[in-house]
Amino acid sequence: MDKKRAIWISVLLYAATFLIGIVVALTLGTDLSGETPITKMHWVLSIILSVILAGLFSLWYFKGRKIKISQKEGLYLGLTFLAVGIFFDLLFIIPYLALGVGDVNSLLNYYQDPFFWISVVLIVVTPIVVGKWKGKK
Repeated sequence: MDKKRAIWISVLLYAATFLIGIVVALTLGTDLSGETPITKMHWVLSIILSVILAGLFSLWYFKGRKIKISQKEGLYLGLTFLAVGIFFDLLFIIPYLALGVGDVNSLLNYYQDPFFWISVVLIVVTPIVVGKWKGKK
């Protein structure tokens, strides 16, 4: 695994999915204050777009010359996507709460939502599928 490449691609994926989430929210008129729950339509659209982005970023990762294309490599990439996501979520959330800007309950509701966990699983599984598919060629 090319750790440096995987981390940079994961950072870019995190930024892209963050921006996509904002665009989806603005397009659907979602209340971003946290006072109302995120709609199912928002979740589904965000998940679909995130999986597409994860697939594209996985393809980009596998274009590296030093990369051995396989399911196992896809698993490592998916876990890197997850680790980088957790890191940046904590990096942004802890100061957000410490400053008293955010509502702890709305954040807990977000992270307890089954759609959130579906998106997490799919972000990890997508590079595995891409690794299996590209490894056969």
